[in-house]
Amino acid sequence: CAKSHTYLKILLEGKPICCERSDDNEQQEEHEETKYDDQQILLMEIWFIRELLKKIKEKNEILELNNSALLEKIDILVKDEKNHETNKPNNTPINLTAIRQTRMSSMCR
Repeated sequence: CAKSHTYLKILLEGKPICCERSDDNEQQEEHEETKYDDQQILLMEIWFIRELLKKIKEKNEILELNNSALLEKIDILVKDEKNHETNKPNNTPINLTAIRQTRMSSMCR
């Protein structure tokens, strides 16, 4: 073997031949390749999670806008209903405070 210090010599039928390296270089190379593969997988997972977070933030913003629009519509409906109810005799007025508290508590969930 040209590099006898890094290879095992095995006698086969009386002739020395080179075979597996005795040092840890090959194992180290395999470990580094595995480590590189693991790092690439982690980078892809991180990228995927970031993209997922972006989508979640976008959806969250849309939901917040929809909630605001719905709250405005509810306010309009409540005001219309209040005007309608106050024009009728002997009816109790709508409790706007209770409705707003219910809406706010549902938003906090």
